[in-house]
Amino acid sequence: MSGSNNDPKPTHFILISSAGMGHLAPFCRIAAALSTHGCTVTFVAAQPTVSNAESLHLSNLIASYPSIRLLNLTLAPLPAAQYPPTLDPFYRRVEAIRRSAHFLPTVLNSIPDPPVSAAIVDIMLISAFVPVTKCLNLPSYVMFTSSLSMLSLFVYFPDYLALNSEVGDVEIPGVVTVKKSSLPPPLLDPTDLFRIQFIENGAMIRNTDGVLVNSFQALEHLDLSAALNLPPIYQVC
Repeated sequence: MSGSNNDPKPTHFILISSAGMGHLAPFCRIAAALSTHGCTVTFVAAQPTVSNAESLHLSNLIASYPSIRLLNLTLAPLPAAQYPPTLDPFYRRVEAIRRSAHFLPTVLNSIPDPPVSAAIVDIMLISAFVPVTKCLNLPSYVMFTSSLSMLSLFVYFPDYLALNSEVGDVEIPGVVTVKKSSLPPPLLDPTDLFRIQFIENGAMIRNTDGVLVNSFQALEHLDLSAALNLPPIYQVC
């Protein structure tokens, strides 16, 4: 550890999670695992959370691992006309977090030593945050909270739309064909906020330094790094 001048400083990760338990819970597990292995962990989250379940999960994480530092990300206001209060609250929160990426350097300036070694960013946020972390010269990793198969769709969908004017069956070269009937319904609507974010983030993933996927080798054997020219993929669960 860092108890003397001869000891190296511990690796310091910042974790930037999106809204929703399906995103927050995997981040909490990664934070706990990194802390257990002697890493310094700073968890950046927008508070208050959208749901009480998220708030409780964060509280339990900090209570169980008091060495994990929890920092609040200030949120930029959303244009009410473009994102009305009637919009799904999780959609609104994700977009608000994305629009607040420029506040990250200020958040990091408030962190004492050791200096940040790398960032792990939620998949729904990377098109906004990875340009910022790259400008800060931080290795930038993605936490993908679904399967390898879904990751292949996520990465290839922007390429598919560049070749097709309408969405049909999506044939992902060297991987799988996803039937139109199996696609998430928001991906069929060009105006849906989820689809817009999905495309922007999918186009950014090749600019990251690695992808953590909520999967394991015995379940999925897909070699997406070779098939889709992706950075290294690490299966964690």
